[in-house]
Amino acid sequence: MAKFELRKQARMLRFKGISIRTIAKKLDVSKSTASIWCNDIELTVEQKKHLLENALESGLKGRFSGAEANKKKKVESLRLCKEWSQEILHDVNQRDLFIAGIALYWAEGTKKGAKAFNFVNSDPV
Repeated sequence: MAKFELRKQARMLRFKGISIRTIAKKLDVSKSTASIWCNDIELTVEQKKHLLENALESGLKGRFSGAEANKKKKVESLRLCKEWSQEILHDVNQRDLFIAGIALYWAEGTKKGAKAFNFVNSDPV
């Protein structure tokens, strides 16, 4: 289709209150091209309100889908950690766990250096 026809279609869609992004997708042109073709078209208050509502709804959907993806990633990570720890620590008995717990309770720790975990005892005695 000739650029003149695409431009004409873009302008007709914009007069109907369609977003620049939707016009660009529908006509398979860049957003900047669609924007240039339609930059002199003034939208009505209702059209602007509708576009804003759609943008807010889309943003909300995006945040929810991102949160869901992060949750799935966390659950999978925890599952892998649990499998790994059961594989490595299958011979640990109750006494070993008790001694490790006492050592952790007694020691003081620091998280300095972001990728390290250190045990320290600030009591020199």
